[in-house]
Amino acid sequence: EITRDIFMVVAEQHFSAFSNLFKAAKVIIANMSNKQETEAEKLLQAQIKIECVVYSQDSPYNDSLFKAKNNIPNALANGSIQEMSYHLQAYYKIVSHRLADQIPLVIRCYILNEFADKLRIDMLQLIQDKDRINVYLMEDEDSQRKRDDLKRKIDRLRKAQK
Repeated sequence: EITRDIFMVVAEQHFSAFSNLFKAAKVIIANMSNKQETEAEKLLQAQIKIECVVYSQDSPYNDSLFKAKNNIPNALANGSIQEMSYHLQAYYKIVSHRLADQIPLVIRCYILNEFADKLRIDMLQLIQDKDRINVYLMEDEDSQRKRDDLKRKIDRLRKAQK
């Protein structure tokens, strides 16, 4: 949502004089934002499903298990339930670190990088549409009026200069 809003502000800054182009850009930005959010959500859901499969490399798991065992007093360390608790704590720590690393990467990839790349492509395709380019580049009335006023002032100044 933040990314979409920022792209909307940039579009408004650059296309405000061309209301038709700005409207088309807003539609593209909104559609692209929804599509990228959906793709990112699917990837995150897949990542969470993957985490349902208990897996970790031996070295990180052993390190985490060792730390979990050292955090519990020895008086409690003699039962199989307690041993299972160590394993769960170790694996939970690994999974939480993995997800904490993965989620920002997915957001950055889909919401920022791919969104910007796809938006750039769609905007280039938009302005290359030869049938609609004149409609997109029509100035709004205020800009056209200002431009006409400035042209008249320039003409008057040129006449006064002669």
